[in-house]
Amino acid sequence: MAINWRAYRRGLIRTGAIFALSALLIGSFAARFRIGFDGQAGVTCLPHRAFLIDTWCHELDRGDLFAFRATKMQPWVRTGTTVVKRLRGVPGDRLLINSDGVVLVNGEPAGALLGRSLEKIGKSAEDLRRDEVIPPGQLFALGEHERSYDSRYWGYVDQADVIGRAYVLW
Repeated sequence: MAINWRAYRRGLIRTGAIFALSALLIGSFAARFRIGFDGQAGVTCLPHRAFLIDTWCHELDRGDLFAFRATKMQPWVRTGTTVVKRLRGVPGDRLLINSDGVVLVNGEPAGALLGRSLEKIGKSAEDLRRDEVIPPGQLFALGEHERSYDSRYWGYVDQADVIGRAYVLW
């Protein structure tokens, strides 16, 4: 039986083109997106644990989920750990944490300081009291669970530490 070299070559070229296109698409996806897991093991700060992180999207709106590298969360979260929180305050917003521990962003309730959490970090509501405008380059991040260790306790997220916008996987 004779081999049809023309058909063989055409099939080989078609297979190579499909492989190259697939590699290009997968490479583009991998360059932009990554799978992230909320690094606060044992503390359910959000009702989800796995996220797709768009590393090219750094323009965030209030209410977005976003991933960042932890830098101020020691000793509970190791520096450099990927953490996902909800963006509650952006530069220019008015942040108020009153002496009762109520957290307001632009006059809207955003959360409260918890006695147990305050004890754990050795501070009082008075220590964390503030009434200020969120400065340029800083973000106010909150988890969705009352036990979340977030900006209420350790301050702002520097925009330079933002990895990207996060989307819930599960």
